Amino acid sequence: MSTTANDTATSFSYDEFKIAASIPYESQNRSIITWLQRGKRLTGLKAIALFGCLSLSKRVSELRKQGYPIEKRMLVLPSGKRIAEYYITSKSATNEQ
Repeated sequence: MSTTANDTATSFSYDEFKIAASIPYESQNRSIITWLQRGKRLTGLKAIALFGCLSLSKRVSELRKQGYPIEKRMLVLPSGKRIAEYYITSKSATNEQ
């Protein structure tokens, strides 16, 4: 199921950069899971800008193998391009425990 992308899927706020900067850098995987566990959503473009991660789908796959309940939804940009947005919901986190 695809959803039309809103501005937050492709734009960045100053607060998002401040939050990302507050995450101690240990690895891309650690930074990504910390971001998602804070209730934030992440697209490939944001992963590049915030964490220098060029292959978000690969990092998500690794994290899922470690047992993290990361969910994905497909967004449709105004240009018609489809992108993946990753997130963790409180419901998915509860189901894994």
